[in-house]
Amino acid sequence: IIDISKLKSGVVNIKVNRVRLNDLIRELCKIYASDERLRKGVEVKYKLPLDDEHAIVLSDSTRLRQILSNLLDNAVKFTNEGTITIGYEVLDSPDTNKSNFIRFYVVDTGIGIPLSEQNMIFTKYHQVKNIDESMGTGLGLAIVEALVSKLGGKMLLKSELGKGSEFSFKLPCLWRSGEHKSEIKPIDKIANPNFANHHILIAEDAEINYLFLINLLKKSNVKTSWAKNGKDAVEFVLED
Repeated sequence: IIDISKLKSGVVNIKVNRVRLNDLIRELCKIYASDERLRKGVEVKYKLPLDDEHAIVLSDSTRLRQILSNLLDNAVKFTNEGTITIGYEVLDSPDTNKSNFIRFYVVDTGIGIPLSEQNMIFTKYHQVKNIDESMGTGLGLAIVEALVSKLGGKMLLKSELGKGSEFSFKLPCLWRSGEHKSEIKPIDKIANPNFANHHILIAEDAEINYLFLINLLKKSNVKTSWAKNGKDAVEFVLED
């Protein structure tokens, strides 16, 4: 309830730091594989497409851990047999052939979610009908969706009753310089424009997207300002 209140009031801040994706996912997998609630025979596993050296990004490690932990927690609750898989994949931009996004996912072979319930699953206090209410407050997925949105992404759900669910989200990818194995030359070696006499207004509600943009622009000497919504952007232009 405190987390939801903070998110609603906008007091949750994003703190960008260095995240070792493989270490994070292996650690979470180990924790939930030994969870006492895990049914006998259910396997918790992971998929890591990059080696450790190159799986390093800039994001909010605390919030990313919180999101994935909530998704794994749900999977453990509602999977009676089969597998739970946590992982990520790197998505390429069709324009530059450079990896710009990471899609994280948690897939289970659990009880699944009826189609009639899927549109409401991220609503506060909502619980799927015919599921024991003692298994949660109905806040976990609402918190997950709010945090993913705060990081600049969007939650997606694929589920079939009796066959399992896949929760996933795509986030802007801010790679540590020189740590992503890419055949593409870094942008600063292709061009280094000088925009010292220019001023760019960035209208963006997700802080991680704003940080991504200023990281791209930092070597151009351009002056930037940040408007967190359309109203602020209009007021800034009118006052300038």
